[in-house]
Amino acid sequence: KLLVSNAARMTAVNVVSAYVFFLSKLVVAFLCALCTTIWIEKILVLSDSDTTVSSAFGPSICTFILGYVVAYIFYEVVDFTIDVLLLCFCLDDLRNSQTGDYFASRR
Repeated sequence: KLLVSNAARMTAVNVVSAYVFFLSKLVVAFLCALCTTIWIEKILVLSDSDTTVSSAFGPSICTFILGYVVAYIFYEVVDFTIDVLLLCFCLDDLRNSQTGDYFASRR
């Protein structure tokens, strides 16, 4: 009953959060890959070590995938938290709509 009566709210929040979190995961993964590429091409090549790297593409792809996986796990926890808070808000709205005495602040 709670989900059916608040389907529009749930859908709107889930669609917006899915879009924003997907873009955020891509940005995090891209920044990780970019930092890896810069580190390999600038710091390792300019240092006086005997380390030679033929291409930064492989490590950057691995870092992109790893960064995406870590961001995915983090944003899944955040998405679950948003869903729980929205359900709490909807339950508060359902139980206290007649009295107007909400637990949520009026802001």
